[in-house]
Amino acid sequence: MNHPCARDSLFLMDDYSYAYVIGECGSMKRKTRILCEDDMGTHETVYDNQHKNEEWCRSLVESSANSIYLVDRSCRYLFMNRKYLSRLHIKEDEYQGRSYSDFHSPEETQQFAMKVNHVFETGASIQYEYNDNSGKYFLKTLSPVKDSETGVVTAVTVVSIDITELKRAEKEREQLIKELEAKNDEMERFVYTISHDLRAPLVTIQGFVEMLRKDMIQDKNTTNTEDIRMYLEYIEGGVSKMERLLSETLELSRIGRVTNPLEDVSFGDIVGEALEMTMEQIKSSGIEISLAEEFPVVHVDRMRVMEVLVNLIENSINYMGEQRDPKIEIGYRLEKGETVFFVRDNGIGIDPSQHEKVFELFYQVETNNRGTGVGLAIVKRIIEMHKGRIWIESERGKGCTVCFTLPVVNTCTW
Repeated sequence: MNHPCARDSLFLMDDYSYAYVIGECGSMKRKTRILCEDDMGTHETVYDNQHKNEEWCRSLVESSANSIYLVDRSCRYLFMNRKYLSRLHIKEDEYQGRSYSDFHSPEETQQFAMKVNHVFETGASIQYEYNDNSGKYFLKTLSPVKDSETGVVTAVTVVSIDITELKRAEKEREQLIKELEAKNDEMERFVYTISHDLRAPLVTIQGFVEMLRKDMIQDKNTTNTEDIRMYLEYIEGGVSKMERLLSETLELSRIGRVTNPLEDVSFGDIVGEALEMTMEQIKSSGIEISLAEEFPVVHVDRMRVMEVLVNLIENSINYMGEQRDPKIEIGYRLEKGETVFFVRDNGIGIDPSQHEKVFELFYQVETNNRGTGVGLAIVKRIIEMHKGRIWIESERGKGCTVCFTLPVVNTCTW
């Protein structure tokens, strides 16, 4: 009697390969017969479609821009796609028998192992972010691979997406929001100043004009020259303050909108030009100037940086106080691989609580000072326009050092 499978058939072998058997099946009890000869015409198409689906799935995984890999409970690799192989700088036959710890730090491995264990225990997917030692950020999704019959988790699939650019964009967005908030605060102070500080000299002018008019009406035949001169001086002072405030506010608004070409220039040359601009004030104040012997070359808007130095020198002069031996030092230092320029004086100094405030628009350390409170806001904006930083090192009564950074040109030719 013939075996019921004595016809030509397609079998699935123990190693999951396919075998086409012609004739008697013999003792092939452990094999699974897929197709018999009578079904070949229809089911060969099914097999071909399954094969194609497998190829398509593999092609999708291999062509993915994301790293995809499979691990067991011990974090041993069972599969890696080309992207992940490329990221680890290994070939396809080099990952077998290797674990996650062979390519990652102990800290990363410990974190990953905890996530894998969580998936095995709960049977649920999990997602988390991490950054590696190279500064890259990744979003990892760990999903369980379950036995179709028992539902037991047998492995974990990992899809790792490089989100470094997204993180960079998020940081830029946060920075832009901070800058916008700062500009809004600045605008609020500006509106306050327009309504208050500009109004103050107008009130002064109006008051003294009224007093002058009354004096002239009450004393038609005599002219008190001294009083008139005094009134006119107050009026002139109010007008000058308004003109100065408006000019500096306009200058502040121009920074960033109106720029000169950047050029490579010795910082010492810019210092020399700034000293020429302030020489009259320096001499009349009896201030001793000391400079570094040599200065590095910087890549800057020359006119704007000169404006920075002029402002800082004038500030040092204005806040020198009763110093009998006034000094201003202009120099630079190397700090953690960065060139830090500075303007240092031995004046009245600034309390640490005001180090940040002095750079705010219209802020003045002393309200009776003849300045407008715009100078350091201009300085800060110019430095930031050059992608630099500016800060103050000072204590009350111990002088003041204004530090800032600028792009320095590497002049080494070796």
